[in-house]
Amino acid sequence: MSDFGGNWGGFNSDIARVGMVGEPDGIVRDEYARYRQAYVSQLLSFAPGKTAADVFNDSKRAFKAAGLELPGPHVGHSLSRGGGHENPVLHPGNHQQLEPNMLIAYEPVSIVDGQRKYHLEDLVLITDSGCRILTDWELTAEMIRIPG
Repeated sequence: MSDFGGNWGGFNSDIARVGMVGEPDGIVRDEYARYRQAYVSQLLSFAPGKTAADVFNDSKRAFKAAGLELPGPHVGHSLSRGGGHENPVLHPGNHQQLEPNMLIAYEPVSIVDGQRKYHLEDLVLITDSGCRILTDWELTAEMIRIPG
């Protein structure tokens, strides 16, 4: 798993991808496929008017339906020129509504059997009618494979 950010001209970014040395076995492939399916369903559902708590609770339900848990206290955060984890942080107690032009880093983390960690993170721009994903989320259909 790799999670990193960048800054260009005062603007911040944040992204995470999952990789593996060697070929994943069937269990890992299945877990990642279920993780990504739940992830993409939620990634595409961002819209103005949803609250940070809505995003968190919807994510918990989607991942639970996929047989995966999200043990973390949040599933993402806003980014601004100030950098870091900005409000709205996507946690169950935050009832701030998402608004057009907010930039959200969506990053639910799932840990299976205390060993295997699945963590994607993409940037979502909230628009007037929904969202626009700014990062290359389509390339996450499979884990990054590093020859062993």
